[in-house]
Parts: sequence; structure tokens; C-alpha cells
Amino acid sequence: MTSPDGSVSRRHLRVALDGWDVNLVDLGSVNGTQIQPPGDPNFYDIPPNEPVTIAPGTTVRVGVSRTLRFEAHRG
Repeated sequence: MTSPDGSVSRRHLRVALDGWDVNLVDLGSVNGTQIQPPGDPNFYDIPPNEPVTIAPGTTVRVGVSRTLRFEAHRG
């Protein structure tokens, strides 16, 4: 993921599967990682170096301005 503003660390976030669960682990990045659960207007910091399971529809903010959304096609 590129970061013109420099807010995304070179080693920022790990995305890992545990069965059908998707886990995020912030790798101790300087600007952190936040999640916005589906239907929630707020973003929440995830703690560094601790796996956090996210649900489909979750928006993930990496650094200051980069976002991605997790969507699942599992029925």
C-alpha cells in the first residue's frame, strides 16, 4: 500500500486468516490502525501486536488516510 503522506509504515499491518475469521494485527506502527465496524459511524484504534477479528463490512484505516473495506463472499 503506497502512502504519499508517509503515514503508513513499511511494516504496518498483518492480515491473517484463522479458519473463516479475518484477523488484523497492527505491527506497532507509528500512526496506528483503526477499524469501523459495519453500521457504526466511529473508528476505533486496535491495540498493537494483538489480533483483532473483523466482520464483513468493516472499514479499516491504515495510518492517517488509507482505507480498505473487508467484504466476504461466503454464503
